[in-house]
Amino acid sequence: GGESSYHEALHIVMFGYALLPFPWKRWDAALVFVSFLVSYNLLLVFGERMGTLEVLVSRDALLMVTVLVATVFQRVLMQGRLRDFLSRQALADANERLKALDDAKSRFFANLSHELRTPLTLIVAPLEATLDSSREPLSAAQAERMQLAHRNALRLLRLVDDLLALTRAEAAALNPQFRAVA
Repeated sequence: GGESSYHEALHIVMFGYALLPFPWKRWDAALVFVSFLVSYNLLLVFGERMGTLEVLVSRDALLMVTVLVATVFQRVLMQGRLRDFLSRQALADANERLKALDDAKSRFFANLSHELRTPLTLIVAPLEATLDSSREPLSAAQAERMQLAHRNALRLLRLVDDLLALTRAEAAALNPQFRAVA
């Protein structure tokens, strides 16, 4: 009855409910906790086990403090959970944007490499033909300038090919395999 210590279990029940990740609205927890208190008092009154008025008042006062503390505790936990959820969502969104930017960068470099490779190939071919041609001999100064242009065009072509290989490797998500080379 009212003189027993069974009401102490209500403190544990209220804090237990406050810890559960229910989708509580603003005052749901307080209403649930107050309904526990009212139900307990109704059971005591209708079961004619209320006890003395002093015990009832002190027990209910302590239970009301528990209702207030458990409600505040539940609100603080919900705000923390909401903050955690929102920060995880923001992190996931930022990760998606970063992936999209990385894909755009890879596409840009692939397109740039292709666009640079075509004119460079068209520059290298006539230079090689002119250097290898025996019909029109070049002077030493002309041959030196043509060889310089040819070397620089080949260097640019190698750089573009390296850039293209890098974009292909990123697209294929190749994993490097390291091994000792003798």
